[in-house]
This record gives sequence, C-alpha cells and structure tokens, in this order.
Amino acid sequence: MTDLAGKQFNSGESGQASQTIQLVQRYAEKIHAGITDDSKKLRDAELLMRRASFRLKGILSAATYEDRPALEVTLKQLNEVQSELLMQVFKK
Repeated sequence: MTDLAGKQFNSGESGQASQTIQLVQRYAEKIHAGITDDSKKLRDAELLMRRASFRLKGILSAATYEDRPALEVTLKQLNEVQSELLMQVFKK
C-alpha cells in the first residue's frame, strides 16, 4: 500500500495518495488490535511494519509541504505498532 501511495504522490494524485495513506493507518490499527501470542505472526507483522515505515520515510522525504502532516502521523503510528510488536516478540 505504501508503494501505491508513493506512486500516487509522484504522479501528482495527492487526493488518491491521502486516501491510500488512510488505508495504511487503518491496517496498522487492525494489526495493532490483533496482536496475538503467535510468534510467527508477530514476526511477520513486525517485518511488514518495518518495510512500510521504510517506504513511508522515502515518500516523506520527497513529499510536498501540504502532504507531510498526514505522512508524519502515519509514520509515527507505524513506528509505535512496530515497537509494540518487537516488545511482544522479545517478551517470549
């Protein structure tokens, strides 16, 4: 989803990209709410959050001033979910 948002930002479709970023936020919330004790699922979810954060940082560096706030909020949310997932992984 973050790759799609990046392509949308690059092609000048800020409205579409903002909607895609909102979807990323919703998916992060669902992953956060669905944290289980399954080590494999935790690790997979953590890797997904890490990759999404990395891609979002790249998008943020090239984003316009108007698009930055939504991207920063999403990046912060992804980082928080990733941190919590890591805590769960290493708790075991």
